[in-house]
Amino acid sequence: MLKNQTQIVIDKRPTAYSEPQSDASVELLPSLKGICSDNEIKALQTVCTDEWLEKLGFQANKLGQVKDEFGMEILPRGFLTGLKKILGEIDE
Repeated sequence: MLKNQTQIVIDKRPTAYSEPQSDASVELLPSLKGICSDNEIKALQTVCTDEWLEKLGFQANKLGQVKDEFGMEILPRGFLTGLKKILGEIDE
């Protein structure tokens, strides 16, 4: 009986939907004002500016990655965008 068939497909997908279990919770973080001094916040904001990056010969892309003039990665993707979000400069 099976000798006549050249391909057998076995479907192992579950027949019933089960909702995934999630242990996710929401955690409220304190304001930067309670953690960093005003000078530290200004320093972090300065790092995010195009003017400061250009002075060092760096360029940031839309993904938040910083590269030097040779295209070498200085800061990984998401670094600047993440920092800007933390500083509250990007509205989601």
